[in-house]
Amino acid sequence: MTNIFNFLNNVFQEISQENKINKSFIFIIFLLLSIPLSLAINNICLGLLFISTIIYFKKYNFKLDYNLNLLIFLYLLMVISVFWSIDVNSTKTALLKELPLLIIPACFFLFQELTKETKQKTIKYYSYGIVLFS
Repeated sequence: MTNIFNFLNNVFQEISQENKINKSFIFIIFLLLSIPLSLAINNICLGLLFISTIIYFKKYNFKLDYNLNLLIFLYLLMVISVFWSIDVNSTKTALLKELPLLIIPACFFLFQELTKETKQKTIKYYSYGIVLFS
């Protein structure tokens, strides 16, 4: 039992240290861990990520990335599809469900670039969380 406690204590300390460096780190983890959960929980986590990104935004962090631009372009293509849609109300409802295609790349444009170490920690904690879910 002490081994589990020590392990969890180390995980929480590592997460808090990484969160001091990258203020949006914990919200990225929350968003990733909310993927298998309901859409409402996922939207709440996405909102928290977006709010934290806006709060901790600094002008020098802004950068454009080709891969993220593709997601935004896909969302804009869906917005344009409203004009040739047969059922406009259903299309508008679907656009709201696809809004993360616009918000998530915007968040990654605004906060500081993730280092390789931060990406590895994100994958590690996402893996731990998914194991706990299963």
